[in-house]
This record gives sequence, C-alpha cells and structure tokens, in this order.
Amino acid sequence: MVVKIRDPNAVAAMEAAKSPIDVQTADGRYLGRFIPGDESNRMSFPEFGFTDVELERRANDPAVRWYTADEVMARLRQLRKSS
Repeated sequence: MVVKIRDPNAVAAMEAAKSPIDVQTADGRYLGRFIPGDESNRMSFPEFGFTDVELERRANDPAVRWYTADEVMARLRQLRKSS
C-alpha cells in the first residue's frame, strides 16, 4: 500500500533523513518506522535489518547449508533425548 504525503514539512524531513525515523501522529501515537533509501536499499522486512538485495544474496549463496523441516525435527528429537 502506498501512502502519499502531502505535507511539505513531512516530505522535507523524510528526504533529509539519513537513518530510520519513527513516524507518529500529532498526538504521539506511533504509526511506524520510515527507512530512507532508494529502491536498491528497499527492506521488505526492516526488523531483520537486511535489504532485499542482501536477503536475495544470502538465499542464493551456494556456500550456505539449508536444512529441511524433517532434518530440523530430527535434530530437535535428538537434543530432547540427550537432555
């Protein structure tokens, strides 16, 4: 969803931002966090702290070992038996 900002002061503050800023209503209610950057720095999940480009790179890294759900469950059963 896109929200168009029409307040020139708000637009100026967001354009000048060099780091994430919290967005609040005039009465102080928290609306969310604005993360400045161009499209190449886009973050679909900002709580992870990685750009979409970085997440894509990590997902396609041939040196990373991925585990199936069955492998994870087998390991958890093994850990439960040993405790």
